[in-house]
Formats: sequence, C-alpha cells, structure tokens
Amino acid sequence: MRVGGPAAPTTETGVRWRFLLLTGLRWLPVGFVAPVFVLLPLSRGLSLPEVGVVFACYGATTAVLELPTGGLADTVGRKAVLVASSAMHLVFFGLMVVAADVTSWVAVGLAGGVARALDSGPLQAWYVDEARRLEPGVELRPGLSAAGGVEGVGLALSALAGGLLPAVVTSGGLTSVVWAALGGQALHLLAVLGLMSERRHRDLRQPGRGLSGGTRQLSAVVTDGLRLGLRRGPVRMLLLTTVVWGVALAGVEILWQPRFVTLLGGGEDAAAAPGGARTVLLGLLLAGAFLLAAVGSICTPAFTRLLGGSASRGAVVSALLHGAAYAVLAASFAVVPAGAAFLVFYLVNGLRSPLHAELLHEHVSADRRSTMLSVESLSLQTGGFACTLVLPTVAAVTGIPWAWGAVAALLTVSALAYLAVPDRPEAAGPLLAEERAGPPVPGVSS
Repeated sequence: MRVGGPAAPTTETGVRWRFLLLTGLRWLPVGFVAPVFVLLPLSRGLSLPEVGVVFACYGATTAVLELPTGGLADTVGRKAVLVASSAMHLVFFGLMVVAADVTSWVAVGLAGGVARALDSGPLQAWYVDEARRLEPGVELRPGLSAAGGVEGVGLALSALAGGLLPAVVTSGGLTSVVWAALGGQALHLLAVLGLMSERRHRDLRQPGRGLSGGTRQLSAVVTDGLRLGLRRGPVRMLLLTTVVWGVALAGVEILWQPRFVTLLGGGEDAAAAPGGARTVLLGLLLAGAFLLAAVGSICTPAFTRLLGGSASRGAVVSALLHGAAYAVLAASFAVVPAGAAFLVFYLVNGLRSPLHAELLHEHVSADRRSTMLSVESLSLQTGGFACTLVLPTVAAVTGIPWAWGAVAALLTVSALAYLAVPDRPEAAGPLLAEERAGPPVPGVSS
C-alpha cells in the first residue's frame, strides 16, 4: 500500500534524483547558520561557558534520543519521521530568531537535538527501500556516494551564503542568517511532503520497534558494546581515541568563531559584535573546511599506500598530524596561519576517518558491527558533551589558545593508542565466544 499523496517514481533513477534533491535541501539551512551559530548567542549577551551549556544540551539530547527515535522510522514510516524532523527544525530555527537569554537558548539546544535525532537515517533508509523495491539488484553505491557529494557541496555553498548575508543585508545583522535558514527549512518540509512517496513494508509493524523498543535497545547497545570494548584491547583503544576525537572536534566547533573574530581585530569583545567582513571570512573558512574534509577522505587510499598499505600506521600518522594542526591553530596569533591550520585540521579529519573506521570493522565481528558503530557514535558524542561543558569555561579563564593547547596535547598523545591496534585481528588474539555473540536486544525482533 502506498503512503502519502505524491506519485511514486517508477525507476531507481527517479528515486535517486528525489533523494539527492532532498539531501541538498536538508543541509541548506544548516549551512546558513553554521558560520555564526556561536556568534549569535554571544551577540545576545551569553557568555562562552553559557554557549557551551547550549551545545551540551544539543549533544546530550541527540545522543539520548538517537536510537529510540530510530525505531520510529521502522514503525510509522520514513516519511512521517522526516516530516516530524523537518517541522522540529522549523521550531529550532524559530526559537533561534527570538532567543535572548540562557533559558531560551537552552530551549534552542533541546529542540535542535530532538530534530537531529529524528533525522538520523530515515531519508537514506527511504532511498534504499524504494530503490530495492523497484530494482532489487540495483547497485546502491552510486546514489549513496552522490548524496555525500551533494551534502558536502551544499554545506559549502550555504556556508558561503551564511557568511555573506550579514555583510550585504542592511538590517537584521546575524539574525538575517536565521531567517534565511527558516526559509530553507520550510522549503525542505514542502519538498518532503511533495516528493517522498512510501510503501509500507510488512515488517514496519513489528512489535518492539517503536520508541519504547528503541529505549530498551539503547540500554542493550551500551551494555553490550561496553562489554566488548572493555574485554577487547584494540576495540578499547579505538573507543578511547574516539572520545578524544569528540573532544577535539567540539573544541574547534565551539571556539573557532570567537577566536577568528578576535584575530581579525577588535579585541576579545569583538565576538559579541562581529562585523560583516568578519562573517564573510568565517563563511569562506567553513566552506573550505567542508570541501577539504571531502578531499581528505578521497585521498585516504593514496595516503595509506605511501605508508605501506597499513591502516594502523596511517591512523597513527594522521592522528599525529591532527594534533599538530591543532597545536598550530592554538599557537597562531594571526589570521593566515590560524586559517591554514583550521583548514588542515579538517583535511586531516577527512583523511583519518576512513582509516579509523577500517580498523574498527576489522576488530569487530559482523554480528556485533552495528552495536559497536552505535557505541562509537555515543563515544564521540560523550567526548563532545564533556568538552562543551568544560572547555568554554577554561577558555574564558585562560584564553582560547591555552584551552586549544591542552586539547592539542591530548589529541597528540591519543595517537599512540593506535599502536595497540594491528591491521588484522589475528595479531591481537582470537575473539572470545562471548565477544562474538552478545545477548539479544530485548524487545527487538531479529
């Protein structure tokens, strides 16, 4: 039975084009606000530690709800969940327009976390379902790969627009970017309603796949994943580097905007009232970071070949480069070297990610892979959550360079953990029987 009003495409190509268009529209409003998301609350009177609390609320809400809401897409359908996510993003941006104090900005963070959790996977799942329904043997890689390209280019272009808008709009200042994001989000919601057609599958009504089932799954995933992580040395080291990686990413994301605004002139208070030229540079930097992260990912195979084909060796070197870029960023007191270090950081981030993922897949058996990917995601968010609560306060007391310097040291030391992760699991010893087959997830059908 087909669900929803729009006519269904009749070929995988038709589904793919809708998937790509919806992917581009999904990230358009995010790119608009990304260059000023920290500056906006600062310009309305929040302190840097208070902005950290907002980020922490966003991250914690996403982490707690990601698995439970994932079950909703299997229960009520992909389109319904994506509509709910798009509507919540409208609430998120709408609250951002009017938020004026810590309480209202916390509400922004909570709404954004709910919206992000709802958006975790339903569009891609819809594409796979519909493409395989129309052409059961179709190759999915071209569509999924193209979506990654659309996402990167879309974020880069919208980040450029988000940086330019405050410089060319005569009234509204930074809030003009949020209004643009609201318009883009409304367009996305209309596109979801008009372009997504869905056929219910019989297994969408399985018991235990809704919100309560997802909540039970969260507990089981964390327990089972931590058991494997603690028992298996290489997996334990990979999760450790993931937590530190989350700290490093969050540290850049929450502090780079006030730091670069300060470097552009005007002292420490400039971040609270950034001028148009400053936001243009922020948009250019972020667009470059998005594009270079994609370039880094593409270059990973060639980089690994230069190191003899070893993913472990590549992970060590790329993590050391990550720490070095972070250290240069912390030590830079001029825009050019800081900007170069910022871009290199994201280039190396793209370079390192596939190597880390390959090592994790090698050391986890197939029947535990989904569990460990979920635990790794939670580990990354845990590091980010801790960072957003602590690092802004450290930066407010000691200055951003010292705060970044501490993270750079932590990131560099964490690279040594990869030395305990061989390329092949045989080198780390055989998997224990209980490591291969964990307890069944309660309330979830296999």
